Amino acid sequence: MRGGVQTVASQIAYGMKNKNYIVHVLTNKYPRFLKKEEVISGIKVSRYPHPVDRIFVNSGFKHFVFSMWSQLFFNHSLRLIDQRVNELNPDVINVHFPTHQLRYLRKLTSNNKAKIVLSFHGHEVTRWFQEKDGVVTNVLRKLISDEKIVLNELKLAVNNCDSFTTCSSWLLAKIHMLIPSSIGKGFVIHNGVEVSRFKECDNPKIINNQIFSFGRLEYDKGFDLLICAFKEMLIHKPGLSLVIAGSGSEHSRLKRMIEDLSLTEYVFIIKWQKPNKILELLNTSSIVVVPSRRESFGITVLEGLSSLKPVVATTVGGIPEILQNYGILVSPTVNGIVEGLKSAFNFTMNEKEIRNHLKEFELSKMLKKYESIFIT
Repeated sequence: MRGGVQTVASQIAYGMKNKNYIVHVLTNKYPRFLKKEEVISGIKVSRYPHPVDRIFVNSGFKHFVFSMWSQLFFNHSLRLIDQRVNELNPDVINVHFPTHQLRYLRKLTSNNKAKIVLSFHGHEVTRWFQEKDGVVTNVLRKLISDEKIVLNELKLAVNNCDSFTTCSSWLLAKIHMLIPSSIGKGFVIHNGVEVSRFKECDNPKIINNQIFSFGRLEYDKGFDLLICAFKEMLIHKPGLSLVIAGSGSEHSRLKRMIEDLSLTEYVFIIKWQKPNKILELLNTSSIVVVPSRRESFGITVLEGLSSLKPVVATTVGGIPEILQNYGILVSPTVNGIVEGLKSAFNFTMNEKEIRNHLKEFELSKMLKKYESIFIT
């Protein structure tokens, strides 16, 4: 399944191409079977082996060999990318999720005349903060020596770039806490959706009392909290069902949890679905839940709102600035989600107000904001 960073980067690439800009994508060659060079929908894509820089490799003797191998290939990829950038001679370089590219960015910002725009999406910033019960706090972590090197590289990249973007005001505030010198350089550009795609399909067969949730099956996404909350909800409202669509490392654990809680007749995990199928599930469900412990933006919140279904979402990260009072905000706990679900069945949707609110998150508006930063 495609992650949020890949989705946004693709939307920007296609959007700029459709505005008659020449777009060339440089990315990691992973999985390894992907072609080194190809053209996708008119956009040239070049892929390079992207081993982890040694400053990202954990210390310890068992990591020594990997560290040396990684360093050799990192330098090799560095030369290849530098050669390609010099050939392209771009006017703008937009770097998404700056992490392993940091040392290359130092060279890029010192040797290239192109405008450098960094785009932050979440974990590359939140990784520096402490967590409590999986939720990001405002307290910085204590760092080991190698981590201090990485953070210094990040600070250097931010200070040397022309500007940077974040997907939420919450994430921008985190960067300001982490790098005070960044104040005044950043712009908030919310991720966008094609709201028109989510217009209610003709005569959808709504499944009464079906709760729907979707996303990567990872601990951060909080699906374990939702399953436990659903167990309690069955006591208050028998006849409910829960459908979770997604793939990820938590799949087996969540399946065992469903079995241990005797919920196999009520909770169903299905593999990640294509966009049209997700749209169908949104349209036929009664409630949409986003139970995340960590979420810098929350595109699933927007998609739930766009389908005009009551959305229950946690108060983490950038979610509150998206959902506001158009849905039900809850704490990222089992009890919080239970109370939110109880309220959702009596929640009144004001279609006109929601449609007006969603205009802020139209994909076309996102693209205009990026274009403005690129050409200004």
